[in-house]
Amino acid sequence: MATDETWVVLVILSLFAGAMGIQTATLTRIGPLTVHTTFVTGMLNKLAQMVTRWIFLHHDIHHGVNAQGHLRETLSQVRWQSALMIGIWLCYLSGAVCGTWAGLPGT
Repeated sequence: MATDETWVVLVILSLFAGAMGIQTATLTRIGPLTVHTTFVTGMLNKLAQMVTRWIFLHHDIHHGVNAQGHLRETLSQVRWQSALMIGIWLCYLSGAVCGTWAGLPGT
């Protein structure tokens, strides 16, 4: 038989899971960029793709690849998307730091 404490833990875990589900369902697009803020590994993968794409476009523009006007426009979009991904990762990092700090004894 479950104790009262067990029921409280189950209710709290259910609320956390529900909140993450709502967040996943509601925050999926920012402009043309698809984001999944509850899937940390997916966001890390997306960040690596954006930064790599930015590096290759930057290289192509500065080494005389044709259609530079189009590449510059694409580079601007990729730079914005990369900055957004980095911003999301900075939020993850600040949450981890604040959570760790809040969990330290004596705080």
